[in-house]
Order: sequence, then C-alpha cells, then structure tokens
Amino acid sequence: MHLKKHSLFQYTWPIFIELLLQILIGNIDQMMIAADSQNGVAAIGNANTIFNFLIIMFSVISLAMSILVTQYIGSKQEEKVSQTYVLSLLVNLVIGLIIAFILIQFQVAIFSWMQLPHEILNDAKTYLTIIAFGLPIQAVYLTYVTMFRTQGWMKQTMLITTLVNVLNIFGNYLLIFGIGPFPALHVAGVAISSVVSRTFGLFILMYCFKRQYQYPLSIHQIGADWSIQLKKILSIGLPSAGEGISYDLSQIVIMKVVNGFGTAVINTKIYVSIFATFSYVYANAISQAAQIIVGYLVGARKYEETHTQVMKTMIYSVVISILISTILYLSSDFVLSFFTNDPYVLSLGKQIFFIEIFLEIGRAVNMTMVRVLQACGDIQFPVTLGIVSMWGVAVVLSYIFGIYLQLGLVGVWLAMACDELFRAVLFIIRWFQGGWKSKNLISAS
Repeated sequence: MHLKKHSLFQYTWPIFIELLLQILIGNIDQMMIAADSQNGVAAIGNANTIFNFLIIMFSVISLAMSILVTQYIGSKQEEKVSQTYVLSLLVNLVIGLIIAFILIQFQVAIFSWMQLPHEILNDAKTYLTIIAFGLPIQAVYLTYVTMFRTQGWMKQTMLITTLVNVLNIFGNYLLIFGIGPFPALHVAGVAISSVVSRTFGLFILMYCFKRQYQYPLSIHQIGADWSIQLKKILSIGLPSAGEGISYDLSQIVIMKVVNGFGTAVINTKIYVSIFATFSYVYANAISQAAQIIVGYLVGARKYEETHTQVMKTMIYSVVISILISTILYLSSDFVLSFFTNDPYVLSLGKQIFFIEIFLEIGRAVNMTMVRVLQACGDIQFPVTLGIVSMWGVAVVLSYIFGIYLQLGLVGVWLAMACDELFRAVLFIIRWFQGGWKSKNLISAS
C-alpha cells in the first residue's frame, strides 16, 4: 500500500457525481410522493430530520476510521489498516442495531416533542419504522463506502451508489402508486424501496472490496490490542462526530419551531432545503476529497503542501457555492414549481433562496475547515465551536427572529445564515494560527 497521488480533482469528481445523483434521485423521490400526498412530503421531511440526526452516530466510527487509515497509509503503517477496517465494521453494526431499537421504541415520544401535526403523524411513524429495520444494513453500507474512499477507490462507490439510487427510484415507482401486481403503499413504499435497494448495494460493495483489497478481512485481524485501537477510534470519532450531531440535533429543534408555522411553511422549508443541497453539493464533495488527501499529507508530515491544498479547496468551494445558490434564487419560481404552484409557497421560497446565498458562503468554508482540521487531528475545536454557535446563534436566533419578531421562516433562515458565517470566520482564524501542525494522531513509523 502506497501513499496516494494528491490530485484534488481526481478525488473530487466521483464523489461529486455520487452526491449529485443522490440529490437528483432524492428530489425525484420527493416529487413522486408529492404527487401522491402533500402530507406525505411533510411526514417524510420530519422523519428524515430525526433519521439524519441518528445516522450521524455511524460517522463516529467511520469518520475516525477514515482519519486514522489515511494517516496510517501516509506513514506506511499498513498492518494497522485492516485491523481498523474490521473493528469499524463490527462496531457500526452494533450501533445500527441499537439505533434501530431506539427509533422503533421511542418514535411516538419524539414526534410528540417535535409537535408534529396530527394529520401527518401516522405517515411519519410508518416511514420511520420501516427505515429503522434497515439501519444495521445502512450502518455497514456507509462503513464500506468510507473504506473504499480511504483507498482512493472513488469511482467504484460512485457507480455502486448510482445503481442503488436507480433501483430506489424504480422501487418507488412500483410501490408508491402500485404498478401491476404491486400494491399502492404510498409513504411505506418509499421506505421499503430505500431499504431493499440499500441491501442490494451492500452486497455489491462487499464483493468488490473483497476482490480489490490485497489483504482478506477477518475477525482475527482485530488482534489482542483491539480495546486500545477501539479507544483510539472513539477518542477521535466521538468529538469529530459531535459537530455533525450538534448540527442535526439543532435542526430538530429548529424544525420544531417551523412546525408551529403550519403545513405550508413546513413544506416550503423542505422544498427549499432539497434544492439548497445543490448549492453545497460541490463543497461537500471537495471537502470529503480534501479530508482524505490531507490525512495522507499530515501522516507524511508535508505541512506546507497541506496548507496549499486547504486554501485551494476553500476557494473552489466558496466560488461554486455562490454561483449555484445565486442561480437557484434567480430561478426560484421555476424550480419550486416542480413541487407546488401555491403562490404563498413560491413567494416565501424566493425570500429564503436569497438568504441562502449568504448562508452558503459560510457553509462552504465550514465544510472544508471542519473536515481538514479533523484530518489533521485538531478534533476538539470544530465540535466546541459547532455546539456553541449552532445553539447559541442558530437556535436562539431562530426563536428570536422567527417567533418573537414574527419573521417566521425568513427569521429562521436568517438565524441559520448568522450561525454559518460566524463559524466560518473563526475557522479561518484557527487555520492560520497553525496549531493543527502539532495535532498528528499517530506516531511516525
């Protein structure tokens, strides 16, 4: 196993296409359920807010695995890579089983706390229950995707994820409306299609990894020192994932605020959020690529090259995000018409898309900085800043702007933009202070 060639574009484009296809097919997903039921859109949107929060738990292990493995590869410590892979797969499987149990047992209490409108409660419960049964599969699937990326095999995961998403949309077509011998299952059909297609994708990932990876994975590779390695993974993963956990948990609280504005506003938030993902999909892809490359470089102690790579990543990320979010604002009536022709939703959505331009500047910087700081071993700062800003700025200002000042969804979006921009400034200051150079997580071989 050798140190990878550090081509940012070469690593970015397969991840970008993979993420873009997920968004495109996810939007078709939402349009299909919107054609069947507007309440179904709101139900899935609320259920996915919870699901996205809990699925971050998988990244506790996967993210730590990625950081450790790239540094091991950079420092040529090949014997530690397989051990980290096997341990990560087992732990994430257990986490998936635990989270599935929590979702099934406590979903009613969670939806009640979120003040979910009564008319969408049953659909939300149905969707979340089915998705929960597929969570252990999802956990292992995402772990394998991360394993592929640490090896630099981005094209393979792009192709497999594309196949999974195409199967998912085909399953939706059969099961939402009922085609031929298949019954019309509505919201349940979306969930079943997702679980089945993801299961199929997992088997392909396992087969391909076994064929390409030069060392066979076995339970015996965990080794006698597995507890020491697990402690290292958790010491990296728990704080690293804390930033994502804080964000998604704060989004649940913000969704609670939005739920008080009525179904039309709920759907506006969901529709705008769907299209907003196009604004940061490139930032997401390039930051994931940069995290892997930075891990290699820091493992090899190439700090000047690391700094150049990070600056290049951040500039590309911000420019592309501004461009896409501006296009979405200018064409907001057109893009929202794919979901609705409600004049109120179209008018409110246009206001939100304008604020989105400024929000995405901050988000592009934050995505890059969080991932590269983590790859360098600067674990505590991103999560600490995230918790303070997401709750002290985004959540608090959502209540002040949205409810107290009666700005509604516009106020909520202003609050989220303030949070992203505030964190972006502090992350840039942190990077230029240079403390990340002394945070290397592994000893030189």
